[in-house]
Amino acid sequence: MKKSFSITLILILNFYTFSQENEFKNDTTFLKKIDLISNKIQTTYPSTKKNVNIEKLNEKNLGQDIPSLLKYEPSMIFNSDAGNGIGYSSLRLRGSDQTRINVTINGVPLNDSESQQVYYVDIPDLFSSASSIQIQRGVGTSTVGNGSFGGQIDISTMSTYNDPYGTIDYSFGSFNSNKTSIGFGSGLIKNRITFNGRISKIKSDGYIDRASSDLKSYYLSSQYNSDKTLIQLISFGGIEETYQAWYGVPISYLDKKIACVQSKLQGIISNKPKGKNGFGYDPIFIPKNRKKTFGEMRPDVKYKIDHRHFAFKKLRKFLWVLCSQFYKNLIYD
Repeated sequence: MKKSFSITLILILNFYTFSQENEFKNDTTFLKKIDLISNKIQTTYPSTKKNVNIEKLNEKNLGQDIPSLLKYEPSMIFNSDAGNGIGYSSLRLRGSDQTRINVTINGVPLNDSESQQVYYVDIPDLFSSASSIQIQRGVGTSTVGNGSFGGQIDISTMSTYNDPYGTIDYSFGSFNSNKTSIGFGSGLIKNRITFNGRISKIKSDGYIDRASSDLKSYYLSSQYNSDKTLIQLISFGGIEETYQAWYGVPISYLDKKIACVQSKLQGIISNKPKGKNGFGYDPIFIPKNRKKTFGEMRPDVKYKIDHRHFAFKKLRKFLWVLCSQFYKNLIYD
């Protein structure tokens, strides 16, 4: 009896397992991919946030850096060294400067590890490759990078295009500003692999004099996608050559004190250039009571008789007296 009962029980269990396999065999559901590296927060999360409308801003994407394109978002203040949004630029969010704003690209911190600054000029035209941008005002959700006391800006470039495409964008505007961008994509190859890329060139003279920009950038991505695996490789970078100019206020405008210093040096002009030192007319100028031109003299010898040297000595004396008076007034006030 014991042996017969054991055999019967095993047959029943096997039959029950087989029935379950037949019942759920065609009930498999494949879920969509989930990016675990994203710092974006959902609509149900109790935080102040804004998902930027990429398609709408694409109409204004004429070469400006990302801060210029985000300047109309709530709580944003934008600054540009060149005055037209191309070149060095920065943002303030809720009054906090760039060092207090956490910026990430695909979950990777963009803030400099030492100064905490963000140099958008090093990655020009990144907006053309962005698939989504979320602005979080207040303390953000990112656990990497610098502190997000003012807020957080999360930029994502992880997008998939099923169809092949190619784009050529060219724009021209004020201050000799122009942008050329070429983009391409392979579409989904054998339902598994995609390749995307972009190269851009941006040039501008800038609104402020001597604040021109010459920017170049690239973006490349490849993706392999299967039922259970997603591998995505992304590379981007840029080369920037910029001039910077600031108009400072002369101290004479502040306290109405003007210094005029002067020094003279007499000499004769040589009949031909001699020597390779110095600059300008140094190879043809022979100081009085000297036999060599400035171009033939050692720098330390030239500076002892140079008229500029004596003029700066007079200016230094004036500035020393002026700064001493300012320091005394600062202490007693």
